[in-house]
Amino acid sequence: MLLCVLCGEFRHTLFLGLSKGEVPNILTDLPDVIEKILKNGESVSIRGLESFHTSITSNSFEHPEDVLPHEVRVSKVYFIADRKFTHRVSQMTFYRCPLFKYFPRHLLRAGTAEEEESQEQEDNSGISGKG
Repeated sequence: MLLCVLCGEFRHTLFLGLSKGEVPNILTDLPDVIEKILKNGESVSIRGLESFHTSITSNSFEHPEDVLPHEVRVSKVYFIADRKFTHRVSQMTFYRCPLFKYFPRHLLRAGTAEEEESQEQEDNSGISGKG
């Protein structure tokens, strides 16, 4: 696996031979890494996924040299999805999850849970019958 993080002029590239168990650990640590890079005033791009940018602001000053670092603050953090990633996601097909698995039966209309359960059993029997 290749994880490439571009930060302005500076490029961090990690070549990783990872197991499935190690990927969640990396994803858990990723926000901290992104935060550190953004704090250095750089943007972060993960090729094929997204980029992160910050927008800063301060109170008005007559002269630029009057602006001090402690008066500058982040106004927004932007997440911009990669165009190809956005296109791939927009091509996804959706299906309805059975409501009876996520809602108490008393919140569903009469018969909904039974219909969904029977539909799920049909779907599962079709899958097991193909093997």
